[in-house]
Amino acid sequence: MRPSSFRYLLKFSAATLLLMVFLMSPGFVKGSGMTFGDPGPGAPAPELISPADESKDLSLTPELEIEFAASPAEPEATQWQVGTDRAFSSPLAVEKELPGDTATWTVPAGKLKAGTTYYWRVKVLYGSGPESSEWSEWSETWNFTTGNTSGGGGCLSTSAAGALGLLLPLGFVLLRRRN
Repeated sequence: MRPSSFRYLLKFSAATLLLMVFLMSPGFVKGSGMTFGDPGPGAPAPELISPADESKDLSLTPELEIEFAASPAEPEATQWQVGTDRAFSSPLAVEKELPGDTATWTVPAGKLKAGTTYYWRVKVLYGSGPESSEWSEWSETWNFTTGNTSGGGGCLSTSAAGALGLLLPLGFVLLRRRN
């Protein structure tokens, strides 16, 4: 008959057992709900990349970009927040749990107003299996300001190609009239 684990542990002195517990690496006892030692800092927060902090004149649908922190676990999802105050008391645009290693998110149309300062932050769900996933802390909080839009009519295209597309036919008409 095999001795139980408990009987095996009784062979050691209390001091030896206590020393063994302190020397165990964090997370050594998995699946039991018990952890020993310092669990560490948790999942690393992502780094904000773009738009840069305090950017001005952004579109009303800016693309936000992050870089994942070095982690032994894979990113499983991201959560993005955009709000009008640094505390995010009432976030205007929230995207929860974009799948996988999505490092960019475009704020949907109709969420932001022209000439307004917005704050944004991101957190990441890292995991190496269905039972070992952990959300990171929130990233730093950066802000950006949307540009002012001008009302009224006028040219529908402000690009050089659009302007050329409108002016070229007008030039042909004027040249034909001269001849």
